[in-house]
Amino acid sequence: MKAMFLAVSAAAVLFAASASEAAAPRGAVKDFVDRAHLEAGHRLAAAGVDLKDQQVTVKATVSSDGLRSVQVVNSSASRDTERAVEQVLKRLAVKDVPAGLVGASVTIPLGDGAVVQARNP
Repeated sequence: MKAMFLAVSAAAVLFAASASEAAAPRGAVKDFVDRAHLEAGHRLAAAGVDLKDQQVTVKATVSSDGLRSVQVVNSSASRDTERAVEQVLKRLAVKDVPAGLVGASVTIPLGDGAVVQARNP
C-alpha cells in the first residue's frame, strides 16, 4: 500500500509541476516544494511537534519569501496537533522561491507521506 501511495505521490508531483510549468520551470517547482517540505519538518521537530504515525496535510500560498497562510486541510492527528502545526508553520521562510510560483497554492503532507502539489491560481 505504501509503495502504491508513493507512486501516486510521484505522479501528483509531476502533474502539478507540468500545470505550473509555464510560470516556473518544472525543476524549480520541485526543488522549491522539496525545500519547503524539509524546512517544515525541521521547524516542527524543533518545536517538539511529533507526527510519528500521523499525517497532516497543509495547504499554503507561496509568497516571495516562502509560504504564508498555512492551514491544515487533512489530518489523522488530534486537533491539538493540527493547531500546533498551523502555529509553528504560520509563515515559513523558504529560500529561492521561483518568481512564477508566487501566488500559487502548495499542498504539503507531513508525517508519514510525501505528496506535494503546486498549481498556479
